[in-house]
Order: sequence, then structure tokens, then C-alpha cells
Amino acid sequence: MKDTWAIVPVKPFREGKSRLATELDEEQRWVLNRWLLEHTLQVLIENKQIDQTLITSRDSEVLAFARKHGAHTIHEDGISELNLAIERATHFVLQGYSESALILPTDLPLLDQETLQALFDHKQPSPSVIIVPDRHQKGTNALLVSPPGLIKYHFGIDSFKAHLMEASQNGNSVSIFNHPNLALDIDNPEDLHYLTKLNLPLPILEVLLNRNKVGLFIGPDPAGSRKNLDPNQTPHDFSEESSFGGTHD
Repeated sequence: MKDTWAIVPVKPFREGKSRLATELDEEQRWVLNRWLLEHTLQVLIENKQIDQTLITSRDSEVLAFARKHGAHTIHEDGISELNLAIERATHFVLQGYSESALILPTDLPLLDQETLQALFDHKQPSPSVIIVPDRHQKGTNALLVSPPGLIKYHFGIDSFKAHLMEASQNGNSVSIFNHPNLALDIDNPEDLHYLTKLNLPLPILEVLLNRNKVGLFIGPDPAGSRKNLDPNQTPHDFSEESSFGGTHD
């Protein structure tokens, strides 16, 4: 049985982080969204606990970028609701007999290998759910669910409480994992200001603060460290192969 699939929902590069419009112009938000996805893919693909990474999005640019960097993709047709998109991706993961599913957004700039490993070290035997709250203890910044599909998703306003209530049913093992590198998500100007005050050497901050016009590709190409996949598991567009609703790549 395979170990863990990561499911990452991604908005179109041109539409994500619209609440940062007072701080960043459209080009800067495009650069930020692209870097966040690249950064997330690099961490996931290098991690030994992650068997495969699945990106779900309605943006062809996002999906092509993800496949280039070693991820599988599902194309959401039209304007898809977030929880429904993740549910559909989970349905696909279940067809691969995965032991667990890690639901992870892309807006975690402090995500790294040590943090992800700490999350997996916290994992309990199935059936189990690990909930990672944001720094305000209101939103959900990650879910590690064993087996995939064990709970219904409630991403959105006050999702941490909703996920905790959902996961606590039916005798599941439920734990809360607080970690500073997973607690900070970039949703609004306050989050961006908080990140800059940390004074961390993130190249993306140099770009966004107009200190360093180095172009649109930030950091090393994560494809260079891609796992060796067998011929049946190469980065692929699953549009014509998904048996559940919607059009998927």
C-alpha cells in the first residue's frame, strides 16, 4: 500500500491573494502565488513520507507549472468550491489505495522539511486526523487524514473548530498540531506585515519589496530533486481518467 498523497488546492495565479491588493499590485501577487506553489512543491516532492503530490486547480497555467515540477494534476471545471474540489481529489487518491492524505494549502511560506517531518512524527494509527490550526486558532492550515476521506472538509471561516468537531466523531484518534512554521499563512496585509517583521532571508520578500528585480523564477528548480517515479506514476493530467464528477486533469 502506498503511504501518503499530498492534495494541494490552488487558485489561478492571477486571482489568488486578492486581499493583498492594497499592498501588492497584480504582477507582484502573480509572482507571490507562483513562488508559493513552487516552494510548496519543492518541500512535498523532496519529502520521503509523501508518495505523490496532487494539485487541483481550474487554472491551466497552474496545472502545467505543477506537472513540470513533478506533481499530478486535476483540472476543476468552472468555478469550483474549495471543499468540493478537495473532496474530488480525495476520491481520486482513494483509487490509488493510499494510506493517508495530507491536505495542504500553498500559502505557508515557512514550510520546510523539518516542519513536515515533525507533523508526520505526530501521526497516530488509522483512523486518525491531525489538524493544524493557523496562528489565530480559527482557520485550518493542514490536515493529515488516515485513511483518506475519513472526514468531510470544512475549509473556510472558522474551519479549525468545524474540522475538530467533524474529526471527533466515530471514535477517531484526533490531535492538534501547533507549529509556528505552519501557523503563518499569507491571507491578508496583516499576515504579510507579520512575515516581513520576522526579518527572514526569503528571496520572495526581496522581490515583493522591490529590492531585487531578479525575474519571476525564485529559488532552485524543485524538478531537479524530483523523486524517481515509475513509468506509470510520472506527472500526469487525469482529465480523461477520473470517474467522478467534473472535468479533471
